[in-house]
Amino acid sequence: MSKTETARSLGSVACSRRTLWGFSCLIGCGIAWMAAVDYFWLMKDCEDCAQNWDVEQYRLLTIPISESQTQTTEGTIISRMAEDLGVPCPHRNTNTFHKHRWWGLIYCAAPCHNGASGLAGPIGYSERDSAQIRAKAKANPNLAAEFRQRVLIAHDREFAFQLFDDIRKTR
Repeated sequence: MSKTETARSLGSVACSRRTLWGFSCLIGCGIAWMAAVDYFWLMKDCEDCAQNWDVEQYRLLTIPISESQTQTTEGTIISRMAEDLGVPCPHRNTNTFHKHRWWGLIYCAAPCHNGASGLAGPIGYSERDSAQIRAKAKANPNLAAEFRQRVLIAHDREFAFQLFDDIRKTR
């Protein structure tokens, strides 16, 4: 084997090592990205007033760097009635459901719950209904406290819907 042949073979080994090293660094960076960066989607709902929110986070090393919270409905009948009566729900009794986690912003896994949830349309609570509830509260000063106790604390939804039916009948 001549000196030039030996130099060529050593050069190709060095080139192969550089290529392998570069490829290994590329794979390592990809793995680090997948482990360090993610998109996190939570769904929250209040058991007291049935209000729903989506919480979306972009996270770096599990620390949120960007977060948005979106109310998924315009308000439930119960939450709107509570606001009109002057006793808005404090949302102290919320549940959280982890919907999606996108590893590296690419791969949805652990968890990845697909499907529809919380489908909602217009709730049918108009400004007219709102005005009637406020008028009913002026006529009965104890209504707000009773609504808070029975509906928001004791979860007596029938009381809320009966009140809603009563204002609808007065149209």
